[in-house]
Amino acid sequence: VKWELAYLEALEHHPWRIVETPETADFIIIPIPINSISVAGDPKVDMRNALDALYQEELFQKYPEKHVWMTFLEYAFAPRKNVDIMSATSRTDPSKKKQKKKKNKKAAGKEKPDASGIYLSDYQRLENITTALAIDHHAWNHKVPYRVKEEQGWTCQTMQKVSWGEPITRHSWSMSLMGAATELQNSLEPLTVEAFRNKTYHFLYHSRRTPSMCNSTPHRHALLLMDENNNTQTRDAIKQPSSIGFDIEPSEWQRRFVNVQYCPCVRGDTPFTRCVFRSIRAGCVPIVVSDSLEDFAPIYKSVLRQTDYAVVVEEARFLENPAQALHDATQRMTATEELETLIHGMNLVKRMIVPNYPDSLFVEAFAHETVASQQQEYYDYR
Repeated sequence: VKWELAYLEALEHHPWRIVETPETADFIIIPIPINSISVAGDPKVDMRNALDALYQEELFQKYPEKHVWMTFLEYAFAPRKNVDIMSATSRTDPSKKKQKKKKNKKAAGKEKPDASGIYLSDYQRLENITTALAIDHHAWNHKVPYRVKEEQGWTCQTMQKVSWGEPITRHSWSMSLMGAATELQNSLEPLTVEAFRNKTYHFLYHSRRTPSMCNSTPHRHALLLMDENNNTQTRDAIKQPSSIGFDIEPSEWQRRFVNVQYCPCVRGDTPFTRCVFRSIRAGCVPIVVSDSLEDFAPIYKSVLRQTDYAVVVEEARFLENPAQALHDATQRMTATEELETLIHGMNLVKRMIVPNYPDSLFVEAFAHETVASQQQEYYDYR
C-alpha cells in the first residue's frame, strides 16, 4: 500500500503534470490505489464506486487509450486465459478437461470479481489502457516457452494464478518490486567506490527456515546448508567477514545491511525478489540468482538491462557450488573501472526507483517507459 501511494504522490506533484488542458497530455494516470482498497477498504464496494466514477469521466470516455493504471498488486490485471496450462493439463490428464467444462457450466451467469474487486467485464472495458504492473505479463507469456517454465519449476499453482495466460491489456510494462526501495530509511547519498570498499561485511544473506514454493527451497537454502550437502565445500569458503544464516532480528539485519558490499538475491516463490531493490537503496551490489527475472519482471526494460546495476549468477552454477559461484562473480569487481561502472549504474537506478530521492528520476523514467510500451516494437521478442 505504501509503495503505491508514494509513487502516485510523486506523479501527482511533479512539474510535468498538466492540469489546465489535460486532453493534451501524453498519458493520464488513473488515481485508484488498488492496494489500499484491497487492504484498508471493501474491494467489492469501494472498487465498484471507483470504477463507476472512472467510467463517467469525460476524459476516460474520450481517450481510454491514454489512461495508465499503476499497481503492485500481483493478482490485479493477472491473465485470465491460461491457454498453455489447459493444453498441458489435457495432455497429461484428459479427465481434468471434462471436469473443468462441468465446473464452467455450473458457474455460468454467476460472474464474481477477483480479489481486488474487479470483474471480467471491467477488464474488458479497460483493455485499451496501459498498465504498469509488478509482472511483465507480455514477455513472460509470449517470450518464455512452456518447456522452459516447466524446467525451472514455474508451472506451480502459485505462479499459474498470477502470471499465466494472455495479458488483459494491450499495453503493459513492469515495475518489478522496485517499491521495496521505499521501505528502508537509510541515507540516499550516492554510493562511492571508496565507501563501498570501506564496508564491514563482504556478503550478507539470510533466509527463512520455512520452505519456499515453486521448487525454490533448494535455491534459497543452498548457501545455508553447504556443510550438510557437500563436505568439501564449507562456509569457510565464503570470503569473510560475511553474515550468512537463517533469519535474524530485523534491527540487526538493518544494521548489517547498510554495511555490506554484496547481497545475493535468490529466487523465491516467484522469479523476482525484493532484495534487488532493497540492496540498491542500501548501497549493496545485488547478486541476482534467478534465471527468469529479466523475462518475468524487468524494470524500465526500454533503457536498462540487469547487468547495468547487478551481478548475475546462473541458478545451476549457484546450486552446484554456491561459495565458488559468488567468489567468481565478484572477483572481477576488484578492478576499479568495473566497480565504478556498476556503482554508477546502481546510483542511476536508485534515482529511478526512489520517488522521494533528492534528485529523483522516477517520473521521468515512468513517463519514458509508458510511452515506449505503447509502441509495437516494445513487444517484438525476436
